[in-house]
Amino acid sequence: RRWIENVIDPNNRRRRPVQLSAAGLDAYRAMIRDVGIVADHLLGNLSAAERAALRRISIKVIKRMEDWAVEHMAADPTGGTAHLR
Repeated sequence: RRWIENVIDPNNRRRRPVQLSAAGLDAYRAMIRDVGIVADHLLGNLSAAERAALRRISIKVIKRMEDWAVEHMAADPTGGTAHLR
């Protein structure tokens, strides 16, 4: 779909950053609109307090996922999962 394109980091030639292409940005904008519609449907019956609690818990879970990934990727920088068995 060519939604991602490589860019050059002038300060670090070994780094391989990517960014959304024009088509990727268009797709992202369309998806965000759809995600908002789905989120409103799924969360619409929640009170403001319940939404705030869900947000706080989600932030904690995402942080734990990030920490876990950093820890395990350091153990196996190839991204493999053999070390999890």
